[in-house]
Amino acid sequence: MGTVEEGSRVATSLIDGLKQQPLALAVIVVNLCFLAFLTYIAHEMGDKNRSDSQASRDMIQQLVQACIEKRSENQKSLVFKDSSDVSKDIRP
Repeated sequence: MGTVEEGSRVATSLIDGLKQQPLALAVIVVNLCFLAFLTYIAHEMGDKNRSDSQASRDMIQQLVQACIEKRSENQKSLVFKDSSDVSKDIRP
């Protein structure tokens, strides 16, 4: 007997068994639906986590850039009162 015939025999006996036990078929269908739902939820959570992480990285990058710009403005705005102060380092 070939593999195809054996597979068809198993499928037929499975279908006959499920005809006799409709509750078992219902449990299988509910479990498959539950697995599909969990897969969907996990996918959506992964997408949300990726977008949240990207937003955090963007915000941090903006803050770093603002700090760098502010520091360079502060260094440019240092004004010496007279020529004797030129030798003093007044940077923080």
